[in-house]
Amino acid sequence: MTEHLFHTLQEEHLLDAKIPVDAGDAPARWLAAAEKPVAKELIEEVVAIGSHDAWPPVDTWMTLAEKLLSPLHSTINPSQTVYDRLRGRMLLADSDEFLVVKGSLNGIQRFIYDVRSTGALKNLRGRSFYLNLLLDAVVERLLSEFGLTRAAVLYNSGGTCCLFIPYAAETEARFEALANEIRQRVFACHGEQLVLLNAVRATRQTIQKDLSSLLSELQNRKNRDKYAPLRGFTTEQCQLLFSPQRPVEESSARYVELGGRLPQMECMAVCHIPQSIRTDGVEPGGLGVYYYLLRRSEVAAFTMEGTSLVLFNSYELPRVTVPVRCEFVAGCGTRVQSFEELLGTDSDLKRLGILRMDVDNLGRMFRELGQGTDALLRYAAMSRRLDLFFKRDLNTLWVDGFSRSTVIIYSGGDDLFIAGEWTQTLQLAREIHVRFEKAFRDAEVGVSGGMSLVTAKYPIIRAAELSAEEESLAKSFDYRGEAKNALSLFGVPMRWNVEYDAVKRAGESMATLIEQQVLDKSFITRLLRYYENASFENQRVSPLRLIWLIMYDFNRLAERNKNNTRAVTYLKQCINDIATGVSIGGTKVTSPYHSLQLLSVAARLAELNLRTKQI
Repeated sequence: MTEHLFHTLQEEHLLDAKIPVDAGDAPARWLAAAEKPVAKELIEEVVAIGSHDAWPPVDTWMTLAEKLLSPLHSTINPSQTVYDRLRGRMLLADSDEFLVVKGSLNGIQRFIYDVRSTGALKNLRGRSFYLNLLLDAVVERLLSEFGLTRAAVLYNSGGTCCLFIPYAAETEARFEALANEIRQRVFACHGEQLVLLNAVRATRQTIQKDLSSLLSELQNRKNRDKYAPLRGFTTEQCQLLFSPQRPVEESSARYVELGGRLPQMECMAVCHIPQSIRTDGVEPGGLGVYYYLLRRSEVAAFTMEGTSLVLFNSYELPRVTVPVRCEFVAGCGTRVQSFEELLGTDSDLKRLGILRMDVDNLGRMFRELGQGTDALLRYAAMSRRLDLFFKRDLNTLWVDGFSRSTVIIYSGGDDLFIAGEWTQTLQLAREIHVRFEKAFRDAEVGVSGGMSLVTAKYPIIRAAELSAEEESLAKSFDYRGEAKNALSLFGVPMRWNVEYDAVKRAGESMATLIEQQVLDKSFITRLLRYYENASFENQRVSPLRLIWLIMYDFNRLAERNKNNTRAVTYLKQCINDIATGVSIGGTKVTSPYHSLQLLSVAARLAELNLRTKQI
């Protein structure tokens, strides 16, 4: 397999082409041939964890290649990285025909959010991580069955995985037998169809140039299988599954424990045999793959054959003989708090912000990426970029400023679920959008989100549904060709850079004036009362007399405060905004909403801020 690394480095002029280096040669020979510092550093790190004479396992040196070659753009195609080109080679190694396999998790929402209030936060995180382990165990079983390394995996994140199995005479039959076994084991463990597995046969050329059609066919098969949970089961197995004697799944205690331990851990051992030295292993779905959460100091005990290591959020590889890879896990590095602890004791109004976000137009983008020359390379590169953003980059942002007031329950693939003190959660949502736009300015994608506000004791499954409804509203936003890429709050979807920013400024200004006693708190009540008595269509308010009532009322209020210049100025500006219907704070906002609608959102934000500050 090192042959593919050699040819990639040679193509990119990172190794001296004049020095013949065979695939089987030792790293020391490669080190002598390294022309550029990055290649020399890569081989030096390979030597540091192995030896001058032998290469470490494929997964290990691929992890080091990801660390050092990902930032380096290819000289052959500057839009791709050297690592992406290497990975494209590795994905389709050793065959001209493949079985393209796609695995998916089914019923994710029901499984994760159906929890009680007690220990809810740890339970949520534990269930979310458990599902990641379940899909990873499926990948492990497939790789083990066909003698493959992680280099054969196109992606494994966001509840889906895809890998390429070199095709041979018995490949399809072996895959079907294993897929049936996995379905039966998972169903027996959980009593529902959590894993869907499908495969389609394809040539190297088709994969490289028309990956979209293959994945579309796999998606169609997945949709079919959603309604056939017992496909492949015998009559006897079905009777056993639904017999009164069938053991029920364990209580939520194991998920609470897993969610509580995860943030403190630094790595994980993956074993195909249970380890007698530990009793805390997790065997997802009864699939015969065991996961042990570890600190780095415990790694030495897990170096037996058949074991691999997964480092969390780190490329600092230990010197071990087993395969090592890096996985970025968002939300690690701090103790899991309860919802009550997130809210603190300082405020009068304690509200959690329940935030859900995901990427817009992703399907269309991947369909376009999956067609034409270098389709596989483009698809693989974008999958990796998205996963790194939602796991690595988001985790960095969270650790730097939001880890004490929010918790990342799930983030990966193309979406996230975050809970926390509502002002901090809202601030984090805006910062995520800013960084996403910067990271993906070359792609025609956006990110939409919805946030609900609930108390700490509110049922989390209902809170998740409310934020999902808000997210759906954001994704339905469409105004003059600008679709999605919005945040929905209080049932009002708003573009991040237009309506939301204007509303945020207006709410802060309103709250400041009340806090400084320039305005009375009753102003918010007046504004919201008028909004509740109005209906809106095409930026028009009805009944029209409501506008005159507002103007009359606010003018009288200004007259009563005529000695307060700041209050008069602010009230006159509100009158003008509502009368014209197209501005907030004197700034014109080109929007599908009348100004009264946006001012009502600003008023609710101001009210919540003031109550949070006990004003």
